[in-house]
Amino acid sequence: MKQLETPHLILRGFVMEDLDDFYSYCSDPDVGIHGGRESHQDREQSAEELRKRISEDKTWAICKKESGKNIGMVWLEPDFRRKRSLDRCRVLGYLLAKPEWGQGLMTEAVQEVLRYAFEELSLELVSTYRFSYNQRSGRVMEKMGFVWEGTLRDATERFDGALLDVMCYSISRKEYEEWQKKNSN
Repeated sequence: MKQLETPHLILRGFVMEDLDDFYSYCSDPDVGIHGGRESHQDREQSAEELRKRISEDKTWAICKKESGKNIGMVWLEPDFRRKRSLDRCRVLGYLLAKPEWGQGLMTEAVQEVLRYAFEELSLELVSTYRFSYNQRSGRVMEKMGFVWEGTLRDATERFDGALLDVMCYSISRKEYEEWQKKNSN
């Protein structure tokens, strides 16, 4: 996992020393639910998930540059909804600790991951999805130039039985390059 850097963040591979921070945000009932994830019930559940994230090597730990504290995660993985090569298309996902919401940190992390996806991995398309009610996530997507493709109605049955609409977004290489030009001034 290549380490990435932004003005306020370090994006790096997870290590087991992240367990306390990881458990803190994964056990928060207000965090994972917006991505369809049930909150972790104990540290062992978090440790198991953390070991999986480390071994898969496709998720960055989002860490504050000044303190090193792990405050969330962002990943690029195969998009199971699209039948495209991993070398050409991936799905972006992210999760952030609640105390960090509304500070622009996820937008900063996503911007760097998109740069990496298009400029270093040479992807052609990055997609992302959100539940229709999750306006916070939608703002990140729109700020970063993602284009809304449509809504899959009743697409996901969440762990708590809620049947939720999923909004689909994507950004192509050309759209990313246009976004970069527009936002570099």
